Amino acid sequence: MMAVAVANLNSYFLLKMESYLDIIKHSFSGYYHYLITEITNPHWGNYFYWLIAISIIFWGLEVLIPWRKNQHNIRKDFWLDGFYMFFNFFLFSLIVYNALSNVAVAFFNDILMTIGINNLVFFNIEAFPYWGQLFVLFLLRDFIQYCIHRLLHRVPFYGIFTKYITQSKKWDLQLILDIIGWKQSYTEH
Repeated sequence: MMAVAVANLNSYFLLKMESYLDIIKHSFSGYYHYLITEITNPHWGNYFYWLIAISIIFWGLEVLIPWRKNQHNIRKDFWLDGFYMFFNFFLFSLIVYNALSNVAVAFFNDILMTIGINNLVFFNIEAFPYWGQLFVLFLLRDFIQYCIHRLLHRVPFYGIFTKYITQSKKWDLQLILDIIGWKQSYTEH
């Protein structure tokens, strides 16, 4: 009897693992197709081109009203910042975030279903007017950023990251390697 229960449990976990792998595969391919479609089909609701337009507007303001005296129009690491902008908004989602968050949501829903909770919807955000949806989005986003900021200052372990963030004049690969504990310079090779 016990052997049958263990075999059933093993087959259940194998099925779940296959479904998680399918989620990862579909997340990569789905986001890749979305990203290619965004790049190749400019339109008014296109986040990719709005990000470029807003960046050009703020760069123009920075040229007209520089933050620092004697600042160059194209300052050091200008193009690196452009790369980070596209990496953070698009490539990071393609490489890690989209698949990881979809698997985490599926795993969380599976846990809830095992304890008998089938629907965790508090309110239907789609029923709100568009401005209400944006308001809730910005309110939640601001609250999450506030909580993360407080966490970085209150938990001693996260103080390591806060120290680097507040003391660094610029973010680069060496700073990231220092934060994760790899002190060897990447320029020594």
